[in-house]
This record gives sequence, C-alpha cells and structure tokens, in this order.
Amino acid sequence: MDPLEIDGCRVQVTDAGQGPLVLLIHGTAANLWGAVPQILAHNHRVLSYDRRSFGLSAAPPVTSLRRHTDDAASLLERLGGRPATVVGWSAGGLIALDLAATRPDLVGAVVILEAPLSAKTHPRPELLAGVFRAKFSAARGRDRQGAEYFLRWALIRRGEGNDLDRLPAPWRDAMLANASSILGEIEAGTGERELGRRAIAGITCPVLWLTGDRSAKSFSAAARRTNRKHPNIILVPVQGSGHVIQHDRPDAVVEAVRSVEAMAAS
Repeated sequence: MDPLEIDGCRVQVTDAGQGPLVLLIHGTAANLWGAVPQILAHNHRVLSYDRRSFGLSAAPPVTSLRRHTDDAASLLERLGGRPATVVGWSAGGLIALDLAATRPDLVGAVVILEAPLSAKTHPRPELLAGVFRAKFSAARGRDRQGAEYFLRWALIRRGEGNDLDRLPAPWRDAMLANASSILGEIEAGTGERELGRRAIAGITCPVLWLTGDRSAKSFSAAARRTNRKHPNIILVPVQGSGHVIQHDRPDAVVEAVRSVEAMAAS
C-alpha cells in the first residue's frame, strides 16, 4: 500500500490478509519478520511497517519511545480494525507495552518477543560494553561500526557465537542499513520513563512474553522483572531460539498469537 502520512513522516506499511488484526512492531534493527506475516495472513489481517527513521520511513533518528507509540496509535486509528493483537520484537515490545498501557482501546492482546525492559537500569557487563563501543564509534563518525557493536550485544547466542553472523545476509544488511537510527534509539533508553510499575500494572489485556533460551541473559532477566510487577503476564520460553525468535521459531510466534487471541476472547 501507499505510505501513510503520520505527523510529517511517510510511514511505509505492508497490509496483507483478512481477518482479526495483527500489528507487528519491529525492534532496534529493521522490519524483519521472516515467514510470520505470510503464515498469519492466512486468517488474519497483518500490518507491518518501517518505524519512523527506519527502512523506507525516512525521518531523523528518534530518541523517544513514546514517539513510536504515538505513531503506532495513529496507524491503528487510520487503518481501523482495532482492537489489534500487537506483536512487538525487542524495542518494538516496549512500544507494544506502552501502547497497551496508554491506549487500551486500540489493543486487545500483546505478544512480546524479548523486550529489554529496564535493561539500562539493570545493566550486565556485555550490555555496557556494547553500548560504550557503539557510542564511541558514533562519536568518531563511524555509525555503521557503532551499530554493529550494539547488534553484536543484542544478538549474542549463548554458546553458539553471534546471530549477526548466522542470519541470512539480507537480514544483516537490512539491520546495518539503519545504523544512524539504531544509534539514535540507544538514547531512548529501555522503557524506564514510559513503563514504570504503575504503567505495567495498569495493562489489562492478555500478554504473552516470549524469550529465547539461547539469547543474551538481559532479555530473560527483563521478562522475569516485569512478571514480578504484573504476575498475569505469562512468560513463554522458546527452545532453540536466540533473540530473533521470528527467524528461529516462527511457529512459536504464530502459536503465541493464536493463544493470546483465545485468552482475549474468553
């Protein structure tokens, strides 16, 4: 479909299938979902989009997660079909949670894929190293190198190297093409301002939170911290997956969507 004009940005949107609405929100990398949209489109209407400043949605880098939340809300308002099941990967999961907290009228259920909620205030050594190297490289005008340092933290695969080396070349290239946007989003934090205890506790729709058993420990730790604030958030470990669950286990993502929709309907 044609780009959607949202507050000065022409947002590139893909709209496929018919049925209950699913909105896919990508992480601090690129709009990459593998087979998930195609599978879901058999019996859903699936919207995916390049977030502001990423991919074909040309705009200056964004340093506020709330800006992305507002864009997602505008997209749902404009394209209809709400309430939607919102699937958010990594930083996209933070946006999905913020959308559920601030606009419950638009969200019927949420599936989170490894959101790093509050990782900035609970840093592990590998996170600190990745962010420091990314910022140091950016300060020297080496955005692509800085983005690669950050991605190599996010895509650690425990005991198996790094997913940045394992993913298909087009995925890796798409991620690194967003270098300046990746570096800008580092400054947005990991939801500390937007998603405090009160905001998380106020989410009333069903939430399934998926974590890969081979990804960086920061992501499973974030899931457990959030579950303590909101015990009704259901944690779902995904066997054989790193951080990019939609690549490693698209079946687990599709099953989570079906499960959370059934919970919302009950």
